[in-house]
Amino acid sequence: MSSQEFAFDLNIPFEETINYKILVTPFEDGKEQRRNKWSQPKRVFTVVLNAKNVTIETRIWDFFKAREGSYDTFY
Repeated sequence: MSSQEFAFDLNIPFEETINYKILVTPFEDGKEQRRNKWSQPKRVFTVVLNAKNVTIETRIWDFFKAREGSYDTFY
């Protein structure tokens, strides 16, 4: 786990979704058994970056490449 921090002051809107991993097992009598595979839901944030200048855009892109996309974590 990385200790890198996304320290850009962007003040931009974002969209958050929450995903659950539920395993549903149907039985012949029509009943179902449901199990939660994750102890916590996963939160996904979607941000559209409209950088105000090329310098900020380059810093954000370099940060993303340094994390190898979604491979590494950050705060």
